Amino acid sequence: MARQESVTEVARQFLCSRTTVYTLMARYERGGLMALANRPRGSHEPVPEEVVELVVELKASAHSAPITSASSPPGRSR
Repeated sequence: MARQESVTEVARQFLCSRTTVYTLMARYERGGLMALANRPRGSHEPVPEEVVELVVELKASAHSAPITSASSPPGRSR
């Protein structure tokens, strides 16, 4: 069973924006694993394999429960 983490938690873990996580999830939804393959575009860094695997897990768990996002910035309590 895939673990479930919020988009905010995933973004913090991989030091990227929530927008990046949502973008990768949308790419996976449209085209599966092949859509996550790196596309040559100048000097962009490739997407780490761990991020690809986590996006796959997030999409798999999204069918059983909704993904949540925290509304508070890091370090602040709700």
